[in-house]
Amino acid sequence: MGQTRKDFTSVWIFILAAVGSAAGLGNLWRFPYLAYEHGGAAFFIAYITCLLCIGLPLLILEVGLGKVSKKGAPESLALIGHAKRFKIIGWLAVLAAFGVLTYYIVITSWVLNFAVDSFKMPWQTGSESYFFNQFLGLSAGIDSFGTPKLAIVLGVIAILLLTYISLYRGTSGLAFVAKWITPIPFILLIILLANSVSLSGSLTGLYALFVPIWSSLLETKIWFAAATQVIFSISLATGVMFAYGALLGKDVKIGRTCTIVVIGDTLASIICSMIVFSVLGHVAHVDGKSIHDVVSGGIGLAFVVIPHALTLLPAAQEFFSFIFYASVFFLAFTSIVSLFEAVLAALMDSKIKLKRASILFIICVALLICNLFYTMGNGLYLLDVVDHFINGYLMLVVMVAEALVIAWLYDINKLTRELFPNHNANNILHVMFKALTAYIIPIVLSVLFIKQVYADISGGYGGYPNGYLWGIGALILILSVVIAQRLSRKV
Repeated sequence: MGQTRKDFTSVWIFILAAVGSAAGLGNLWRFPYLAYEHGGAAFFIAYITCLLCIGLPLLILEVGLGKVSKKGAPESLALIGHAKRFKIIGWLAVLAAFGVLTYYIVITSWVLNFAVDSFKMPWQTGSESYFFNQFLGLSAGIDSFGTPKLAIVLGVIAILLLTYISLYRGTSGLAFVAKWITPIPFILLIILLANSVSLSGSLTGLYALFVPIWSSLLETKIWFAAATQVIFSISLATGVMFAYGALLGKDVKIGRTCTIVVIGDTLASIICSMIVFSVLGHVAHVDGKSIHDVVSGGIGLAFVVIPHALTLLPAAQEFFSFIFYASVFFLAFTSIVSLFEAVLAALMDSKIKLKRASILFIICVALLICNLFYTMGNGLYLLDVVDHFINGYLMLVVMVAEALVIAWLYDINKLTRELFPNHNANNILHVMFKALTAYIIPIVLSVLFIKQVYADISGGYGGYPNGYLWGIGALILILSVVIAQRLSRKV
């Protein structure tokens, strides 16, 4: 059995660790491109609505149950009604964390490579062409594999090695990274933001971000994108917050603590989006184009617009480029460490008779093999499809199941008394919390899930061939259920 995990030494270490987990590449990589694809301001409104009505209540549920049980996701859910059959939901969350790691590490490797290349800034002649053609060596389609890019592979190995060094002795490495690394990117992002909003044409971009096109809010796809981004961004449905909640002391006020985490994560998303949209507005102004004609959307947006933004700094572009990408790397690395901790917590709570270091080594080897697939010419397409099914399907199912099981079978009144001991049960906030978790969240997420399945079946996704799309999707979902079921029975 692995070593016992030690509690965080203070609530602020938890907050920094949770913000570090939440405010990572999801803010820099995913939020801006979703805002870009879904009308900017309209997506922002949908996101905030989903954050308040779905994200914060679910975050409180996961952290709270982890704190009460002092266990990772599978064992926390197994305690509900003393029915071990609910362990499968926890293992599905853990497998979602593992699935995210299979491509999150590759994206972090991109960041690491950009940091190394900052003093040469090879993207100055054209950031979009550099990223897609030279750096990724992007192939013609998902069925054209190409060869692995050595620089990206080496980055993946370096990240896994750093993760092993940070975690093999326990959670003290996680606390160190959270305490000393998390604040740095916020400081540097603010510096970059100050430069970006001063550029000519930046107001055009900010207008697109903050002035809504109300009709966009009537489209189902924007709400699906917002809800899945909320779940992805604050590390829900991956077991992370169960594992972190288990490391909290008895006197921590869950509601207030989770609210601070959500605010920190949202600020990171707002800052990153303002930087991206300010630069888009400037480029549109210079080129005389519409803001939506400046650069193609998709998951490469942050690696196209941000490098261009760095070249527009008035001085020391190479220095600030290195500092920015180094800081983003460490912020992303904190998220990686948290996802690893979710997997480790679940396995250490189980009957597996291996030391923490051995379990960690096996996870690293498995992830190295998985990540190699994303380093080939079709890696970006594969990454897009895998992210779509893990974040849009698997994690949604986990969230609905968690909300229903915790709200209806754990006794939501008992949980609210444990999480909010100093407040009356008839308090309006308590009533809203129970209504959201027991009724509104499961219904809304279920409807969004059904609509997304219908949209993918009827119209496809991303223009990918249906054979590849549904073949990969079926493989992910079936394997997740089969493995989770076996783990819940064996360990």
